[in-house]
Amino acid sequence: MSSNAGRLEQIQLSHHRSRLAGLSPGDLLDLTPVDWDPASRLLDAARPVLDQLGRSLDGIVAGGLLADRDATVVDHYFGDRSVRDDVERLGAGRGVSLLEERSGTNAIATAHETRAPVLVLPEEHYLDALKHFSCFGAPIFHPVTGRLEGVVDLMVRAGTEPGLMEGLVNRAVEDISTRLVERSDPSLALALAAFRRLSSRVDCGVTLLGTDFVVHNRRSADLVTPGDAKVLGALVRDLPLGRSTDVVLASGAAVTVTTSSCPTGSVLLRIDDGERARPPVPRSFRRDRSPAEQVLHDLARRTGHVLIEGEPGSGRSRAAAIVGGADSTTHVMSATGPSADLDRVVAAAGRGSVVVEDVHLAGSAARAALARHLRDGDARLVLTATRSADAADVDPYVRSLCTHWIETPPLRERAAELPEIAAEILGRLAGHEDDEQPALRLGRSAVTVLAGHTWPGNIAELTALLTAVADGRPRGVIMATDLPDRYRRATGLKTGLTPLESRERDLIVRALSMHHDNKVRSAQHLGISRSTLYSRLRYFKLT
Repeated sequence: MSSNAGRLEQIQLSHHRSRLAGLSPGDLLDLTPVDWDPASRLLDAARPVLDQLGRSLDGIVAGGLLADRDATVVDHYFGDRSVRDDVERLGAGRGVSLLEERSGTNAIATAHETRAPVLVLPEEHYLDALKHFSCFGAPIFHPVTGRLEGVVDLMVRAGTEPGLMEGLVNRAVEDISTRLVERSDPSLALALAAFRRLSSRVDCGVTLLGTDFVVHNRRSADLVTPGDAKVLGALVRDLPLGRSTDVVLASGAAVTVTTSSCPTGSVLLRIDDGERARPPVPRSFRRDRSPAEQVLHDLARRTGHVLIEGEPGSGRSRAAAIVGGADSTTHVMSATGPSADLDRVVAAAGRGSVVVEDVHLAGSAARAALARHLRDGDARLVLTATRSADAADVDPYVRSLCTHWIETPPLRERAAELPEIAAEILGRLAGHEDDEQPALRLGRSAVTVLAGHTWPGNIAELTALLTAVADGRPRGVIMATDLPDRYRRATGLKTGLTPLESRERDLIVRALSMHHDNKVRSAQHLGISRSTLYSRLRYFKLT
């Protein structure tokens, strides 16, 4: 959600650049051909990926383009003939430049200009001729050199789920990037493999110095400047393998540099400043937390107002309690009450935290009071709101005054975390402390069955289920046979699916949930025909 504000700013800046370039919305696409390389390294790496992407979109009203490092179209892929026809009518074929100064705001031009992924909705294109599709574009960078190699673009009919677009394009970019390395100098690929192996084993900085490139892991990137890299290259040129030397970096940090085994032509270094790159896990975190929950605990120690949105039952209230801190439970109220109640509770909280539930339902007086306290008050406000197809949106001004925006993900998208989430719920039901393991746990067969459930009630549904199953059972293992019949019936188990298929299945489930199982609206939301939706429902065994 916070990224959407940045996305809108990205679109506005692109429109501004388009106007400065002399473009008008009514202009047609500039079809003047430019030079391009039909035998480029990018095309060689991308063609198999684009062919697979086109096959995965078969029957879906979607397609896309591949542009090179100069934003010139060099290839395309389509799932539906109508998209190919539309592209041909526009004239956006191979050899057409889509630089922003020539084509305005679109997924290729703007991703190329900003060097960042971008989603452009139909009405956000600068040229009217392009306002038929939603487009998502992502730049391709060479994993070793870091140079821009091109841009992958996906076009779909208006209303298609943006998450599906992003997942498809990012996967294509990752595959193309991998193939670019594989088709590089073999010694370069070997050096990169050695860098990755060492980075996974050590708890310090790792730097790979090549003849015309430098690669850092995250720790090393924080320590080593470009000037440091040149100095290190000169210092270790004659240093025997496995030997160390002490160096003072430009920042003043004293580090120990050790050479490691690497293919000829590159230098692999361990850079140790004596600090732990991975801090020890506090005792209170001893029982594993999911990444999403760890974010909440980290946010509890930070300042600034927080907005938490999610589907009903997805754990918004519990997330708010974690973010608000231990004292927030005495300052919880609903935004649907009188604004005077809000004033009274905030005043009583002082500089503490106040959780305000259901701010999407707040009336005009409550919205004004919220805005006043968010802008000028001393208390930290943690707001919750429902996010679904038929829920009212949060007031934009109230939203803008929140420093942090969090979305509680639906349970159907957290299948990998199901054992940890269930263990936490069972521990709470048994009255255990955070660092205690519950005596009752889910067995593997139960996890397999529950991972395939669509969870329309999210965490609240899982809590109700485990409460019923655990009733009268203080310890032991919950097996699939202990679950109610409706959970044991075929629910579209996700085992055996590719990552792309798993992502597609999750998006279909989300669309059905948002539109209350209305197949026509769900198909329109996904940008596919109703017959295609029924086909995918059968394939994923979704009942």
